[in-house]
Amino acid sequence: MSNPKIRLAIRWRNEIALTGLLSGLCVLLMLAVLGCGDSEPEDDVDAVVPVATQAPGPTPTNIVPTERSEAIDISTVAPAATLARDPTYTAVASPEQTELSSDGTWILESLDGGPIIEDSFATVEIGEDRADGYDGCNWFGGSSEDGTPVADESGVFSFPLSARTARLCEEPSGVMEQSDAFFSALGLGDTYRVTDERLEILDGDGGVRLVFVKQMPLVGRAIDLSGTAWRLVMGDANANSGGNAATLAFLDDRLAMGATACRPYLATYSRSEDGVRFPSHGMLERSMWQSCSDEDRRLEGEFGDFLTSANEYAVQAERGSIRLRMRSTTGTTLTFDQLPPTVEDVAVAEWVLIALTELRQLEFGMWHNRVQNAAAGVDLTLSFHTDGISGTTGCNSYGAEAAVGDGSITIDAETYFYTELGCYDSDGVMEQEEWYLDVLPRVTRYGVYGDYLVLQTNGDVFLLFRAG
Repeated sequence: MSNPKIRLAIRWRNEIALTGLLSGLCVLLMLAVLGCGDSEPEDDVDAVVPVATQAPGPTPTNIVPTERSEAIDISTVAPAATLARDPTYTAVASPEQTELSSDGTWILESLDGGPIIEDSFATVEIGEDRADGYDGCNWFGGSSEDGTPVADESGVFSFPLSARTARLCEEPSGVMEQSDAFFSALGLGDTYRVTDERLEILDGDGGVRLVFVKQMPLVGRAIDLSGTAWRLVMGDANANSGGNAATLAFLDDRLAMGATACRPYLATYSRSEDGVRFPSHGMLERSMWQSCSDEDRRLEGEFGDFLTSANEYAVQAERGSIRLRMRSTTGTTLTFDQLPPTVEDVAVAEWVLIALTELRQLEFGMWHNRVQNAAAGVDLTLSFHTDGISGTTGCNSYGAEAAVGDGSITIDAETYFYTELGCYDSDGVMEQEEWYLDVLPRVTRYGVYGDYLVLQTNGDVFLLFRAG
């Protein structure tokens, strides 16, 4: 899915004035659809068993990448008052005021006295001197330059200068006008009231412009996701077309992989106490795109969009099984069950290489995933035997004695061999053979995730195979 160009909008409270460009897209905030948790007592979720033991890696940092933005014309943003009001809907102001917590996400319930558009979703998250949110189409956020509180203890509300992305959203109908009106109403906010789980933003005349309800956390607990694998069972991006369900496997504490209804993918991720983010992801085996149905392509796009905006997760024991729920900043919740390996014995299948990937840590702490896809037109294979491994690079044969344990593999370097033919009919075959034969003896771990096999070195190199 191509990302639209992101542009920056600067807004001022009370009097909308352009003051200058900010230099990046603000943080994706927490989305807002409550996961489908049961009312039964929560079981112990420590029973989640990693598919394979993985080598620990450096602690990831929760950095969400931003894109360079351009200014947008703020005169094109409709004021909140231009939205048609529903005369049968009334926002009831709460008389009681309590201190506004600086954490948590608020879900928009009404705008200028009327309900929001069906199937739309907007939020705001208010910190001490900043506000971030999702207006139903675009993300926004900013902080006050002089440290003025967004919502001070006296009830004064001061929406700070904000950056806003500039996507165009066609669905649901009218969402762009609502998004602009929501963003404008925040800028016109003068005071606020909060009672229990309800927040109201009022303008200078005392009119209730915005009403929010507090987003509840997902039911469950945060666990170390490294080594676990999951299969999508419920959600908008559920890929049951052709019997294929989207999968998600956390190979270690930095790299994840899986398959959509169409193709496999790789993603970098970072995890916090209750949050999970995927700064980057990319599809593998691009040649498979042509054979995917239109429905499978649509589902792949939905799942990719979800990964881009995912930010919260929880794991819960439920009716004898373990479930992972993830939420995005755009209002989507996906539910996963544990993924059993389709191939329980690695010796049963012949494995075909699809990619090599190497993780590199950038200067600012985020991990970069350098991927080398398998050469087209030839199959590089790997087979396991009782006393070793063997295969073909698409040109030469190779093999070695090897000890394969529960998630571990040791290749005997003294018995490692390969033939030395030269094959230059297919582009990239000899280059692929060179780096593959160099990496293979250094592999120390393996894991099977559905139909996929992953070999990992003690470093940051991974070999990815699919069952042939």
